[in-house]
Amino acid sequence: MLVFLFRSSLRFHRIKKSALPLQNPLIRSLYHDCLAQLRITKEIPVYTTAFLASPVIAGVLKPCIFLPLHLISDCRTGDIRYMLLHELQHYRHRNALIHCIGNLAGALYWFNPFVWYALREMKTDREMACDTSMLEMLEENAYRDYGNTLINFAEKISRLSFPSVMGISGSMAQMRKRIINIASYRPASPRQKLYGFVSYALTAALFAGFIPALSIQAVDHDRYHFREQGKTIRDLDLRSSFAGNEGSFVLYDTAADTWMIYHKEAALTRITPVSTYKIYSAMCVPLSSI
Repeated sequence: MLVFLFRSSLRFHRIKKSALPLQNPLIRSLYHDCLAQLRITKEIPVYTTAFLASPVIAGVLKPCIFLPLHLISDCRTGDIRYMLLHELQHYRHRNALIHCIGNLAGALYWFNPFVWYALREMKTDREMACDTSMLEMLEENAYRDYGNTLINFAEKISRLSFPSVMGISGSMAQMRKRIINIASYRPASPRQKLYGFVSYALTAALFAGFIPALSIQAVDHDRYHFREQGKTIRDLDLRSSFAGNEGSFVLYDTAADTWMIYHKEAALTRITPVSTYKIYSAMCVPLSSI
């Protein structure tokens, strides 16, 4: 998978080297209007190339937008404006960084089908989020025009084969979901926005609890956490049995509900490899019956 990502990045790098700065004055003026509309002050270069079928944005630290030459010559300015705004939404949402993390996850967990499913759904959600951001800034009578832009160019813009870049493209199934999302779009109410934010915060907190570095147990990962409150504990002196060797001994008497421990400090210390620990369960009989 790493080789595949490297080859794809190398192919796109060759396309980037052959691309030329956007020269069309009408499209350049339209692009600067899009930057002003989204209040983006960073100057993001725009290039044209004949080797792409779909407009894309690439780069985490130095993002660039690449427009296919055939779109500039064949498309209406309204369609190009929607495509430029969509690519700039990717920049606003910082999707490039998330995209790189997703590619890394796909390379590390190439064997896990659930990871591939999650990455595919994440890409669809990312595009739908950009579509929703687009609809929020458009008038209601422009929703249909934006949806028609996706429909009219669905066949052309669904051929993106570079995993290192992002664009308005997607599979036909993803495009279908996006069109349905656009057709059924209704501006979110303040209550819905609050519900969405609370749901996101709770989900993030839940998953953060599974991160070892943030868990309570990881605060002192070199020791076991043994709650002594409410337990009966007897200290044992087995120094003669250990004959000068370091170690510990723990015995739990289920009948008396009593813990008998020798060298408790050593018993609570994690020793690598911990997989060598063996826990024995024994059925004991009273000494008087022997």
